[in-house]
Amino acid sequence: MIINGFIAVTYLLEWMDEKKLKSTDTILMFLGISRWFWNLISIFTTLHNIVHKELLNFVYLAIFFNVSSLWCVSLLSVLYCVKIANFNNSVFVYFKLNISKGLKWLIMGNLLMSLMSTLFFYLNTLMSSLYVWNNATDTLQNSTQTDINASLVINITGIMYVFASSLPFIMLCPAVLLLIVSLCNHISRMKRSGTGLQSSHWKAHLNVLKKMVFSFVLFIVYFLTDALSKFNELTILGLYFYIIMPPFYSSVHSGFLIYSDTRLKMTFLQICKWVTKCAKKSQPET
Repeated sequence: MIINGFIAVTYLLEWMDEKKLKSTDTILMFLGISRWFWNLISIFTTLHNIVHKELLNFVYLAIFFNVSSLWCVSLLSVLYCVKIANFNNSVFVYFKLNISKGLKWLIMGNLLMSLMSTLFFYLNTLMSSLYVWNNATDTLQNSTQTDINASLVINITGIMYVFASSLPFIMLCPAVLLLIVSLCNHISRMKRSGTGLQSSHWKAHLNVLKKMVFSFVLFIVYFLTDALSKFNELTILGLYFYIIMPPFYSSVHSGFLIYSDTRLKMTFLQICKWVTKCAKKSQPET
């Protein structure tokens, strides 16, 4: 929560000061905000041990901000790919020249798709609750057929939720592959021209690829955990893994983003030094 709050506040202050942000910084700001709210709601719901119907709204909010953060990660990867990769394809060149101009529409699409995923989750939860209630009351005459229909609706809404939530992952995959292909092409050109592998463009390729591959690996583990939990009864170990994985993914990935960004890393280290200095001054002298 602290890490994501740091990312959000850093870029919010920069935006308030300069009235504008780079495309990547804008997405990082929205990513930090989404994850911070998700962390806040998750902590709140965990402390209150959600059992009351009124608190379910917070669960839906958590789903919304979580999916929104996944979309931000994919948008960030696509933006890195478009900015760094080199292809002569006319469609790719068009996106390369205009993706920054359409950033606000991409963010609006992010919010819309996150809302859609939350809606499918809500429908799945609602139908599951009705299914349990019908089985408990057992007042329906044609209970067998009703159970089949309810189970079918639950599975369909569950599949739709997983599909909507998997779209960021689906978008991330070609971005990673395109950057790898572009990197391989760049290496081949440098070898043919006799240029060493120390050019600035090569380093930019490699640094961005590290970020995207790291995000890709974390995304796979998180996505599989989330998807399997919707259709399989988790063991105790699997349940703990499902509970721990989302905050682990959020914290580790945000920490890696800070580490790989020189400006964020320097600012974070300066704040840590300031906090340490203040803590030492507050200690009573012996």
